[in-house]
Amino acid sequence: MTEAGIVAATSVGALGEPLWEAGLALADQGDIDTQQIGGAIGTGEVVEVSESTPELLQAAQVAVGMLGVMTVVEVEVAPAHRIRKRILHLPYAEVAERWDEFVHAHRHFSSFWIPIDGSGVLYGLKTPEGVSDGDTCYVKLYGKAAADEPDDTTPFARVVSVPGFVCRSRTRVADR
Repeated sequence: MTEAGIVAATSVGALGEPLWEAGLALADQGDIDTQQIGGAIGTGEVVEVSESTPELLQAAQVAVGMLGVMTVVEVEVAPAHRIRKRILHLPYAEVAERWDEFVHAHRHFSSFWIPIDGSGVLYGLKTPEGVSDGDTCYVKLYGKAAADEPDDTTPFARVVSVPGFVCRSRTRVADR
């Protein structure tokens, strides 16, 4: 397992570019990339939480920022890879019916239910022109892109050269 030391206040979205430059990617990443890696409150003592202290590690995983001040977090990383992203707008019933297919056929799959027309914009979700979005799902499908597949910025169907998500800012990733 390869790990990278990440400054705790770094947002997940800011990790893509520096990890890519090091030939790495996050081993796994959630769909929302604006949250920070670490949480913060002061406990007054320094405690190293690692695999050698499994009970503390389990507590840290569910501490919701109440464990203490985190300055550096070591996260599992994997070799850099390219992804293909496809966005679909499908009726809710179809997504429910095809759920297992989506889960098993793609590296990553997520969906966001849009209950009424126009509500997708409240969450920053773009709908293709002329498509009604009421009682639909905004579906993201990710798959591994071939090394020779060119980058593509086509709306709703992109291929990107950074791992996971396109990142606009840089942060320091400590060499370990």
